[in-house]
Amino acid sequence: MSGLSGSQMQNGKAFEYAIAESFGEVFSLRNGAMLVKNKAHDIAKSCFDLQNKEKKLLFKRAGNEIAMFLPAYDVNVEKCTNIRLQDDTAGISGDVRDVIINTGSCEIGISAKVNHAAIKHPRLSAKLDFGKVWTGFPCRNQYFDTVSPIFAHLDKLKHERKRWEQITMKDSQIYLPILTAFQDEMNWLYYEHKVIFVENLFKYLLGKYDFYKIELYVKEKEVSIQSVNLYGTLSYGKKWKIPDRIENIIRPNGSANTLIVKFSGGWEISFRLHNASGIAEPSLKFDINFIGISPDAGKHLISLK
Repeated sequence: MSGLSGSQMQNGKAFEYAIAESFGEVFSLRNGAMLVKNKAHDIAKSCFDLQNKEKKLLFKRAGNEIAMFLPAYDVNVEKCTNIRLQDDTAGISGDVRDVIINTGSCEIGISAKVNHAAIKHPRLSAKLDFGKVWTGFPCRNQYFDTVSPIFAHLDKLKHERKRWEQITMKDSQIYLPILTAFQDEMNWLYYEHKVIFVENLFKYLLGKYDFYKIELYVKEKEVSIQSVNLYGTLSYGKKWKIPDRIENIIRPNGSANTLIVKFSGGWEISFRLHNASGIAEPSLKFDINFIGISPDAGKHLISLK
């Protein structure tokens, strides 16, 4: 959940708890499955307890709907032996799942989102080689020569305890040059490595395991379920076809902080660069979202009204 505000993190954790509790209640009655009470469960419960009554009821209802829907469409879920919440550190190694349903022979994962659909929040910094970390292909020195002085300037502002809103000309002197350097390097990496670069990028963004992505929108009182079936291990939802090329990388309407990467097969991904803290710091984060998806990646919407 990194990259989100405190309230968003709290909402997400609370929703994870509600989902896990719902599955625990359903499967303890059906086959004696247990809900594991680990540290992640305790943290999520404390976030749930902080919600008001209306939100608790909504989170719980959404969790119940998912706990009834999934077993009806994924036969493996019926074999549930235990349910556990994952620690956030799992995301560091590329596991984006929040809730794990163990069936004895396999694990079925759920990623829970509240009021947003972001898929990743990776950082950029003076030393972080995004090409190597994301795809296995390192960035050129030219990229670091461009971004390092900007991050050094942000480090100086950090030591001066400058708040982000106090920094003038952020778009032209910070966001735009870093975004342009990132755009140039993405284009070069794709030119050099073609299909394998695209495949590795997709696998990095979506994680190393298939999962069900559950999105709850509080104001609309709706919850959706999407099968992120990149590797074909889920029984519900078509296997996703990874695109084989990047068609273009653009800054929409001349944006200083956002890129749109358009892939083959109907995929489009937004990369929005932002400061993740009120205080200046020598790194920036991307908020990464799908804005165009393949027809194979449909969502099922459930009204909670």
